[in-house]
Amino acid sequence: MIHHLRALSLLLFIPLGIWGQSDFRRIGLEEGLPTLAINSVEEGPQGFVWMASEGAGLLRYDGYRFESFFIEDFPFIEKLERSWRGERLYFHNGRSLVEFDGLELKEIGLPDDSRFVDLCNRDGDLYVTTLKALYYWDGDSLQFKAHLPQGTKQVQVLAGKLVSLVDTLLYNFKEASGRFVAIDTGQITIPEGTPELYLKGSKWQTLGDASDLDVNAIPHTDSLYASYQSKGNLLLLDSDEIIFSQKAGDKAFELRRNFNAYFQVSELRSMQVLKNQILILSSKGVFIMESPGMNFARRQMPIMGLELGADDVFTATPMGIESMAEKQIFGFKGLVLDLLAAKDSLWVATESGLFLRTSPPESQVQASNVEGFVFSLGSGSGFKWAASSSGIWRQKEGLSWDLILDAEEIDFASIFSIRHHSESGFWFASYTQGLWQFKEGKWQHYTKLGGIPLDSIGISAIQPLSEENLAIGTLNSGLYIIDLKTAEALHLAPKALDFAEIRDFALDQDQLWMGTNKGLISLIDVTESAKAGESARPHFFGLPVNQKCLELRDGVLYSAGDQGMFSWELEPYFRLNNQGDLGLLEAGFLRQEQQEDEAQFERLPFSGLRLLSDLDHDANYLRFRFGTRSLHHPDWVHYRYRLLGQNNEWTYSGTVREALFSDLKAGNYTLEVEARYPWQNWSMQTVPYVFTIREAIWRTWWFWAAIILALGGLSFMYFRERWNQREERLKLENDLLEMERKALRLQMNPHFIFNALDSISSFIFKQDPKMAVRYLNNFAKLMRLTLESSMEHIHPVETEVSILKNYLELEKLRFNSKFEYEIEVDEELDYDIGLPPMLIQPHVENAILHGLKPKEGKGFLALSFKLEGTNLCCTIEDDGIGREAAKDLPNKKAHRSMATQINKDRIDLLKRSMNEVIDLKIIDKYNQQGQACGTKVIIRLPAQEL
Repeated sequence: MIHHLRALSLLLFIPLGIWGQSDFRRIGLEEGLPTLAINSVEEGPQGFVWMASEGAGLLRYDGYRFESFFIEDFPFIEKLERSWRGERLYFHNGRSLVEFDGLELKEIGLPDDSRFVDLCNRDGDLYVTTLKALYYWDGDSLQFKAHLPQGTKQVQVLAGKLVSLVDTLLYNFKEASGRFVAIDTGQITIPEGTPELYLKGSKWQTLGDASDLDVNAIPHTDSLYASYQSKGNLLLLDSDEIIFSQKAGDKAFELRRNFNAYFQVSELRSMQVLKNQILILSSKGVFIMESPGMNFARRQMPIMGLELGADDVFTATPMGIESMAEKQIFGFKGLVLDLLAAKDSLWVATESGLFLRTSPPESQVQASNVEGFVFSLGSGSGFKWAASSSGIWRQKEGLSWDLILDAEEIDFASIFSIRHHSESGFWFASYTQGLWQFKEGKWQHYTKLGGIPLDSIGISAIQPLSEENLAIGTLNSGLYIIDLKTAEALHLAPKALDFAEIRDFALDQDQLWMGTNKGLISLIDVTESAKAGESARPHFFGLPVNQKCLELRDGVLYSAGDQGMFSWELEPYFRLNNQGDLGLLEAGFLRQEQQEDEAQFERLPFSGLRLLSDLDHDANYLRFRFGTRSLHHPDWVHYRYRLLGQNNEWTYSGTVREALFSDLKAGNYTLEVEARYPWQNWSMQTVPYVFTIREAIWRTWWFWAAIILALGGLSFMYFRERWNQREERLKLENDLLEMERKALRLQMNPHFIFNALDSISSFIFKQDPKMAVRYLNNFAKLMRLTLESSMEHIHPVETEVSILKNYLELEKLRFNSKFEYEIEVDEELDYDIGLPPMLIQPHVENAILHGLKPKEGKGFLALSFKLEGTNLCCTIEDDGIGREAAKDLPNKKAHRSMATQINKDRIDLLKRSMNEVIDLKIIDKYNQQGQACGTKVIIRLPAQEL
C-alpha cells in the first residue's frame, strides 16, 4: 500500500502533463432538481436520498429522478435528519418540527413558552434545541436534557460528540452529568464554518480521529472555509480545493480536488459524505465529487511502454525513457520497445539491443550481450527473459544473458509479449507464429489451441489466468479464453467488446482487466454484457491504452497511451463508491382503465411501492420499475430480472430499468431483479416481490362445483318428474300388456279346444269309449291347469311341465302314438323359478303337427328346461320332416300363420313388459346326407323368481 501511494503522489505532480478529470458531477435543474436551494441531505430508509429544499418541500431522489412531498404545507424546509433508530425522518421549517414515518406526517409540539431553534441526530437519537435548553425525543415525547451554555449559536453532532458552539469555546454534552463541559479550556479559535477543527495557539486540533491528515497540509486559517468530519471521514475546503481524508482500520486514503471550475466558496451551503459519496451543497445545486481513486494525466507525447519501479514510474516515449521521480527524459539510440524494472535498476529493450540503467545517484547505462531488436522483456520466479531478433534469452548474472532458443528454432518469430504465471510457467507470444510455453524446463510450441489457428487470428496480448486457462486478445477478432485441459475455447466476438482492440491484460486476483483503444474494461463486464445482447454495451474506464502500457501492483491499476496516463486505486474506489441499494421503485398496471385502482393497494413506507399482492384475473398487464438508488453513476448499472411462475430464465435489460408483463395467466408469481456495476458480478439483489393473479371465477373448481350442483339439482328434479311420469306410463302399459296377454291366451285356448274336441269326437265315432274317456280326463285336467295359469303373469316351471305333459298325452292319443316324447328338467331349477304361461306350447304344437305327424313312421319329441347363469333355457327338438318339407303340406299356411303370429306377438309383448332380452332361435337340423331331419327351437329368457 505504501508503494502505490508513493507512486500515486508522484503521479499527481508530473510536470510534463496535467493530471485531472471531470472532478465533480452536478445535479441541477437540467437533471430534474426542482430547486437549486438545497439545505440538507439525508439517506433515508430503503436507500433513498432525501433533501430539504426551499420552495420544493421534501425531495426524494432515487438516483434517476426527483419527487416532491408536502410542498403545499411545508414548501420551505431548513433542516432534515434521519433519526429514531433510523426508521423515521424529521424536519423543521424554523417554526414547526415534523415527524415523517414514510406514510404520514405528525407535528411535534414543543414545551410551553419555548421557541424552536434546531435539531440534530447522534447515532439514531434525535435532539431538539430551543433558545435555552436541549431536549431528547424518545419516539413519543420530548424529554428535557440540559440547559445550553450562554451564547450558544448552534448545537451539532461533530465526530460523534454532541457539541455546543460558542464564539470562542466548544462545549461537549456529558450524558452522566447532564451538563455541557468545555472541550478545551485554553484559548482556541474556531474558523467560520469549520467547527470540526479548531486552533489552539497555532496548532490545529480535531474533534475526531484525523491522525492520518497532515496538519501541515491544512490551509491557513484565513483560507479554510469549511470542514466536515464523520466516521473516519474528514473533508476540508479552502479557497481552491477540497481535501478528503479517510481512515478505515490500518488503511488510509487522501484525495485533493480543485473546485474553482464548478463553484465558488461564496456559493457553498454545506458539505458531507453520504452513501460513500462526497456531496457539496451550493447555490448552483448539488455537486458530487467523482471517482476518488482515479487520476488522469493528459499529455501531448504518446506513451509506448509503462513500467513500475519500487519508487518510480517509467514510461517509454519517442524521445526515450521518462522517469517520474527524476522528472526528466533519458534518450536511447533507437526506439525503446519495452522496460523491465529490477531492484535498483531498469532494463531497457531497444532497437539497438538490451541495456541496463542503474538508479541515481550513480546513474549509468550499460549494454548487455543481447543484440539486435529486443522486442519484449519479462520476469517471474526469479528469472528474467528477453526476446530479440536473435532468439529468446534468459539472464545468467549481471549483464550476461544465455541464448535459450535461437531465432531459427523459433522460426524467426517476433516475440512481442512475455507473461508469467506461477502455475503455468512462462508464455511467449508472437504475432503470426503462435505461442511458446516454458514450464518445468520443457518447451511447448502451440500453433493451434482450442481449435483456434493462432497463426492467423492476429494475437495482440496474452495472459495466463491459471494452470489451465489462457486469455488471448486480438485487435479485430475479439477475445479467446482457452481451456488448456479440455482444448475448448470461449470466444467473445468483437461486437461483445464494442469492437475495441485488445492491447494488453492485467490480472487482479479473479478479475481480468483489458487495456483497449477505448480504455479499460473488465472481463466480467464483457461476458455479462454479451448475454444481454443488443440491450447492453460494456463500459470503458480511463484513457486509451497502448501495448505494454497496463500494469497492476498493490491494487493500483496503471495504464498509458497516446492521450496520457491513468491510475486507478481499485480498493478505495470500490470501497468509497458503494454499490447502492437495489429495489423496486414502482409497481402498477399497464392498462389505463385499471391505473385508477392502484390507490386501493397498500404502500410501503418511504418507497411508496404498491403491494399488488392479490389481483383479479383481468389485472394481468403489469409494469415494474427498479433502480439502484445510488449516487455513484446509476447510469452505469446493468439489470436483469425474471418472473418465477412464468419463466425461470433471466431477462437481461441492460440499463433499461423497467419490466413489462402482459396477459399473465392465473397463478403465484415472484419477481426477482439483480444488478451490477461494470466491474461486478450480479452482486445486488432486490427483495423478491410476490403477487398472485386469481383465476377467473368461471375457471375455478368451486364455481364449476356450484354449477354442477345446481345442474345436478335441476336434473334431479327434472328426472324425478320424468321418472314419476314414466312409472305411471309403465304401469298403464303393464296393465295394457297384461290384458293383451290374457286376450292372446283366450285366442290360443279356442284353437286348442277345437282340436281336442275333434279328437274326442273321433274316438266316439270309432266306438272307442275307453280312449274317449281317457282323452276327456286328460283334456279336463289340461283345461283346469290352463285356466289356473292364465290368471298369473308367470308360473313355476313345474306347472309348465304338467301342462305340457297333459297336452302331449292328448296329442299322443289323438295321433295313435305317432310319436314318443321326453321332458328333461335341470336339477338346479328351484320351484320358485318361473316363466310366462303358454310360451312353450305353440312350438310343441308346431313340432307335432308340422314335423312329426307328416313323418313316415314314429317320431320323437324332446323338451328340456335348464338354468344357464341367470337365464332359463327351454329347448324343443323333434326329428320330423323339417320346415322346408312342411311348407308343401295342405293347409300349412293357415296353421302356420296363426301359431307363428301369436307367438311373435307374445314374445314382443314379453320383451316390452319385462324390459329384458328374450332370445328365440329356430334351427333346422340336417343329417350327413344333407337331408332335413327335424327342427330345434331354443328359447332363452331371464330366470324369474316367483
